[in-house]
Formats: sequence, C-alpha cells, structure tokens
Amino acid sequence: MNTDEKFEIILNKLDTIDGRLDTIDGRLDTIDGRLDAIDGRLDAMDGRLDVMDGRLDVMDGRLDAMDGRLDVMDGRLDVMDGKISNLEKDMSDVKNDVTSIKLQIENEIVPNIQRVAEGHQDLQRHLAEVVTYRSEYETLVLRVNHLESEVEKIQKKIC
Repeated sequence: MNTDEKFEIILNKLDTIDGRLDTIDGRLDTIDGRLDAIDGRLDAMDGRLDVMDGRLDVMDGRLDAMDGRLDVMDGRLDVMDGKISNLEKDMSDVKNDVTSIKLQIENEIVPNIQRVAEGHQDLQRHLAEVVTYRSEYETLVLRVNHLESEVEKIQKKIC
C-alpha cells in the first residue's frame, strides 16, 4: 500500500468519523433542545416555588402572630387558674367557717337558748306565784285594815 491509498483510507475513516460526529452533533442539538425545554420548565417551576415561598412566608408570619396570641391566652389562663385556685381555697375556708359556726350553734348557742327559755319559764311560774301571793296579801291587808277599824269602833264603844 502506498501512501495515497493509506491517505485515502484515512480520509474515508475521517469521513466516517465526521458522519458519526455529525450524528452525535445532531443528537447533542436534540439533547440541547430538550435541556432548554427542561430549563424553561425549571424556570417556570422556580417562579412557582418563589410564589409558594412568598405565600409560606406570609403563612409563617400569620402563624407567628397566632403563636403570640396563644402565648397571651396561655398567660391569661395561668392567671385565671391562679384566681380559681384562690377561690377554691377561699371556698374551703368558708366551708370550714360555716362548719365551725354550725358546731358552735349546735354545742353552745342552742343549749344556752334552752337554758334561757327554761329560766324564762321558771321566772314566769314564779311571777304567777308572786302575783297570786300578792293578791292574797292585798286581800289580807284589806281584811286586817277592816278588822282594825272594827276593833277601833269596838274599843270606842267600850271606853
């Protein structure tokens, strides 16, 4: 083989390689087109994600505001719990006081009232007796006065 033939073989191989490279170049152009389409879609998705990110930021702000409100409500509930605990303690104290008062009424005041009532009955009975005796006494005083008068009259007649 001579040089021209070798050169011709090399040229044929180069043409084959060139054809293959053209095919590869076409495929790469197709791939490049697809990648451009994917890039466009990704850009659109990126825009949508940016919108969603903005919406999520707004939602995050709202949730932070709600969290603040819930913290305030939680504080108020804690205060109310404290007040309720104080009320329950006060109610317990009032119940104990009422029980103590009931026991005092039952054990001290009612017996004392009964004693006073019995004393009152005794005084009333004694008063009735005294009134009776007083009436008899006054009757006797009148009789004695009358008798004394009579005795004086008799004495005057005798003298």
